[in-house]
Amino acid sequence: MEQLIKRAESLAKKRKYKEAFVLLEEAEIRHIPIASYALATWYLRGRHVRKDLQKGFEYLTKASKGNIKEAFYDLAVCYEKGSGTLKNLEKAFQNYLKAAY
Repeated sequence: MEQLIKRAESLAKKRKYKEAFVLLEEAEIRHIPIASYALATWYLRGRHVRKDLQKGFEYLTKASKGNIKEAFYDLAVCYEKGSGTLKNLEKAFQNYLKAAY
C-alpha cells in the first residue's frame, strides 16, 4: 500500500497530477491515512483540483483517525476559522493539543 503513495509522489514530482490524484484516491479508499491527508491539502488549497473546503475537512477528519499529526493541526485551523465546518474554538484547541503531542 505504501507503494501507491510513493508512486503518487513520484508522479506529482513529474507534474503528472491527474495520475497522482487517481493513485491517492485509490490509496484513500484502502484507508491509508497519509493519502487522506494529501487529498485534504489539495482540496483545501485548490491545488490541482477545484477548491472544496468541506471535502478537504472530511479528508482531514479521516487522516486524523490515522493519527497524522499534520491533520490535527489543519483540523484545528479549520475549526478556528470555520473553513469547511462550523467554527468551534473548543474543537480547535483540542486539535492543536493533539497536533502538539
